[in-house]
Amino acid sequence: KGINALLQAYMQLAAVDKRLHLVLAGNPGKWVARQRYPNLHLPGQLDHNEIPGLFDALDTGVICIRDNVFGRYCFPQKFHEMVARKLPLVAAAVGEMSTLLANNPQQLYRPDDVEDLKRAICYQLQHRHSLPDEVPTWEVQAERFERVILEVLDR
Repeated sequence: KGINALLQAYMQLAAVDKRLHLVLAGNPGKWVARQRYPNLHLPGQLDHNEIPGLFDALDTGVICIRDNVFGRYCFPQKFHEMVARKLPLVAAAVGEMSTLLANNPQQLYRPDDVEDLKRAICYQLQHRHSLPDEVPTWEVQAERFERVILEVLDR
């Protein structure tokens, strides 16, 4: 997922500001758990009902995406969850994230670019810019998908 850049950016930022903490939920990999990072929290795999509480506890969410086939075409579920919780976020400028954050380029960073990720994180820590709560429901998404299918079939 490209968390190497996140870890490097965090270490550089934490060297300047000892108050920073990093939470890596899910399975960040065994090598991360073996490393020594200050204020690193590894809660592991969380139940779906625990995610809102985690997001509410964060100052900034970071969506790491690699610039590969999966990254370019995956559904941005975490983005929509973070927006619904009004969590300020930054995301790699890959695939749908570039479109969703086109009006907020300060929240995008070049994938695997540690300096650009640091810039985006610092922006959010200073400004805490959250996005309007315009998370499409599954019904809205299904209607959009149906319109696309019907357009293709009408051709």
